[in-house]
This record gives sequence, C-alpha cells and structure tokens, in this order.
Amino acid sequence: MQIMTKSLLLLLGVLVVGHTQAETLVEKRERLKQEEASKQQEEKQRQSEKRRAERIRQKQEEDDRQAELARQRQIERDRIAREQAEQAAEAARQKAARERAAMGIDMVRIPAGSFAMGCENAKCESSETGVWIWKRTLTTCSKGNDCYPSENPVHTVSLAAFELGKTEVTQGQWKAVMGGPPPELAFKDCGDTCPVERVSWNDVQTFIQKLNAQTGKTYRLPSEAEWEYACRAGQSSNYCGGDNVDNVAWYNSNSGGKMHPVGGKQANAWGLYDMSGNVYEWVQDPWHSDYKGAPTDGSAWQDSSDARVLRGGSWNGLPRNVRAANRGSFTATGRDVFFGFRLARTLP
Repeated sequence: MQIMTKSLLLLLGVLVVGHTQAETLVEKRERLKQEEASKQQEEKQRQSEKRRAERIRQKQEEDDRQAELARQRQIERDRIAREQAEQAAEAARQKAARERAAMGIDMVRIPAGSFAMGCENAKCESSETGVWIWKRTLTTCSKGNDCYPSENPVHTVSLAAFELGKTEVTQGQWKAVMGGPPPELAFKDCGDTCPVERVSWNDVQTFIQKLNAQTGKTYRLPSEAEWEYACRAGQSSNYCGGDNVDNVAWYNSNSGGKMHPVGGKQANAWGLYDMSGNVYEWVQDPWHSDYKGAPTDGSAWQDSSDARVLRGGSWNGLPRNVRAANRGSFTATGRDVFFGFRLARTLP
C-alpha cells in the first residue's frame, strides 16, 4: 500500500512537472512571440522616425531653397531699385542741367516793327581796302559811316515779334548743354561768363538741336534781318546802342587783344548786350553779296550757299567792323577765335 502510494505520488509529481514544463514552453513561445512583435514594433517605430527625419530633412532643404530664392529675389529687387534710383538721380541731374541751361539763357522780347536795313549813304567815295579776314571795297560817306557795297541797297523790312538772347551764348551755357567746351576753344581762361568761340555755324546747329531736346523749347539762330533790327532797337545810330563805340563795344582799341565776359558794355535800347563787338555772331542766312532781292518780311534769305553770314564784329575789329550795318561771312564749317553766336526764338 505504501509502495502504491509512493508510486502514485511519484506519478503525480511527474505529471505536475510535465504540466509545469508544458506551461513553461507555452510561456516561452508567447514570450518569443511578444519579443518578435516588440522588435517589429520597434522596427516600425525606427522606420517611422526615419521617414519623419527624412521628411524634416526634405522640408528643411525646401525651406533653405525657398529662402535662397527669396534672397535672390531680394537681391534682384534691390538691384532694380538701385538702378531706378540711379536713373531717377540721372534724370534729375539732366533736368537740373536743362533748367540751368534754359535759365542761364536770358531772352528779350523784341517787338514787331519795321526798319531800314543796310547802310544809309550820303555822298560816298569808294576805295579798295584789306580788312583782315575780308578784303573788299570800302565806301566812306559824309555821314561818318564806312559802308560796304554788300550793305546796299537800303530796304525796308517788316518783322513780327520774336525773342533774342540778351547776351551771346557763353562758355558755361555751351558746356551745360554739350557736356564740355568746344574742342578748339581758345579763351578757356576767360571763364564761363565769356562768349563761347571757335564754334562753326554747323557746331551751333548741333548745340541748338541738343538745347531744344533738353528744354522742349524751339531755339534757333536769328535771321540777318532780325539781328540788325534788334541791334538798331528803333534807332539809327552807327553802332548797336549808340554812336560812341567805346560805350557799347569791345573792339581792337579797348579790348586789350582779348574777348571779355558778356554784358560788360552798355546795352542797347532793348536791353541787348554786345551786339557790337566782342565776338562775331552767326545768323541763319547764307551769304549774299548785297541786298538785291532780299526778303522784306524778316525771314532768313535761304539758298544753297555754303558761306554763312556773321554780324556785329569782334574784339579785334576796327570801329567800322562793329557797326550796326557791317556784314561778314565764312564757310559753315569754319571755326575762329572771333566767331560766336546768340540765340533767337519764335514767339507762339
């Protein structure tokens, strides 16, 4: 009995041990399964974090790219703004230059009227003479005028009102329009208030074109009739502004061998300076040897001649060369230390 009991107990122990071992195997398999699941979960988590990190990296790269694009766009905007500012500054500078140029050219309104153009001779005697640039026949008249055949016949001209420069165009005004002095300017040391010189008739046309483009105005050279009408200013005096040459003109006896700043002598009755002396002044007309057939309306007497008229005489001229009636000519391309100009403008 005791033996049987021991056997049963032994068997029961074996069964319990087997059952315990079986449970242990199940638990092991479950544990392994859980571990595998945990590993898979961890792998999924790692992959998820990896993908998230990749997305963050890609987003950062995109943000950096967009930031770079924004920076480049800002650089371009800054460049455009800088160019616009420079262009605006340049436009303002040019406008100021135009205004300075326009304001520096004082124009005088010349009233409409009629006058006798040419040299009024009384009893005259003719003789051959050489006058520096031009050699021609000199006619000495009892009135005291030294007239040339080119100043005849005296004829009546009627003109509409117009504007004429108060002074000859100065070196400073030329530089303001052209950006620099004429290439052959002789009296540089005379300064910006001295007449510009060594400019040809063609040079003057270029100046006028640029001045008109800059100011929007319509400057031009005066016709020869306009010039003499304005010079005489309703008077019959020998010179532009009176019969005393020293009062109104720089010429060979008082100039000291050089030109002078504009406006240094007495103005004529219409407030125009240096119409006699200082520098010869180009006018629009081609040269004609006399006034036969000349227009009587004050317009320029046009033809195909290359020679152009110069009026007023210069600082190097004799008194007879700075007379109101005196005429000269030179080729349109000619430049000389005696050649300058003043501007005219048609009234609207």
